[in-house]
Amino acid sequence: MKSKWESVKLGDCCSKIGSGSTPRDLSGLNSKILIGTGRKITDDGVNKISSKQLPVGTILLSSRAPVGYIAYSTIPISINQGFIAMVCNKRLSNYYIMYWLDIAMSEIKSRAIGTTFSEISKSAFRPIKVVVADNEVLSAFDAIITPMVNKLIANEYEIETLTKTRDPLLPKLLSGELDVSKITTNKEN
Repeated sequence: MKSKWESVKLGDCCSKIGSGSTPRDLSGLNSKILIGTGRKITDDGVNKISSKQLPVGTILLSSRAPVGYIAYSTIPISINQGFIAMVCNKRLSNYYIMYWLDIAMSEIKSRAIGTTFSEISKSAFRPIKVVVADNEVLSAFDAIITPMVNKLIANEYEIETLTKTRDPLLPKLLSGELDVSKITTNKEN
């Protein structure tokens, strides 16, 4: 049986496409995985912003200065106006949209306007067409990509743990406060 593919507006594939305050910049990410933010917002703050709090799995796209950084949020998140947030629980999975954004980036950037810096608005973003396969193909894609993304997520958390361990130890090691001369390792021959 031949699978059926079609082209639909992105706005019809996500239950929500919005914008807002916590992620300042996605350019510092090692991968497309966002496990934390540099800034936090109070419950009162969340209640005052239009985006409220978005669920785990929200796909973020920087919409200005510059357009094009992509992230998958592993935490509930609130955003500012510099992001387009996609909650993808309709026809397409968040992983599908996350990787589709890479493919569609030239189209996305071509719709950005501005004199001081380029920005793509939600109204310019929503009508962009995305190619959608039938449910069997989409399920196969998700079955393949989900373990890979889960490994990326696990790696990001491990990097964070190792960084938190290293950061307080490194100055002590460099100053000589920690004596490592008696540490031995088992080497395999």
